Amino acid sequence: MSGENFSDQGSKHITLKKTDHILGNPKSPLTIIEYGDFLCNDTANVEPTIQKILKKYSGKICFVWRHFPLPEHQGSDIVAQISEAASSQGTFWQLHDYLLKQGVLTEDRILKFVRKLGLNVDRFMSEINSQKFKSHVDADIKTGQKNSVEGTPTFFFNGRKYEGPLIYSALNKAAACYLL
Repeated sequence: MSGENFSDQGSKHITLKKTDHILGNPKSPLTIIEYGDFLCNDTANVEPTIQKILKKYSGKICFVWRHFPLPEHQGSDIVAQISEAASSQGTFWQLHDYLLKQGVLTEDRILKFVRKLGLNVDRFMSEINSQKFKSHVDADIKTGQKNSVEGTPTFFFNGRKYEGPLIYSALNKAAACYLL
């Protein structure tokens, strides 16, 4: 396998955690872990590319989302906690997709979508107001820092940090290294 676009720096600490958000089978030949920020344009812009790769290699990739809210994106830590409140009611991926497509987020827009999902809004708001999931988000940040994550999005392919361009051809080639 080509080492192009990969670094082994920090990769010893990349393993699945009980609190990870996982799409696909954890026993798949390829696990891609993304450290992302819902308020980061680059994270949002690469999402259609990631979806295209997941569709192309359906059943062969375990995809994992971890939070890495950046300080320069004011409120991104709260948005990460919002996604965890949705997760506690079984709708993480629906809110994940919604948040990354929105651009400008407002409390009203989020609550409208939460209602559309059929979530218990009182419970949802209580969990956000109490910062019930702050420690979960902080743990993701800590794991990211331990693995040399400095910005978003940052990807790991089977534990190896991807450092190539965030375009389909390059990311597809990286995935193919593990799957073909």
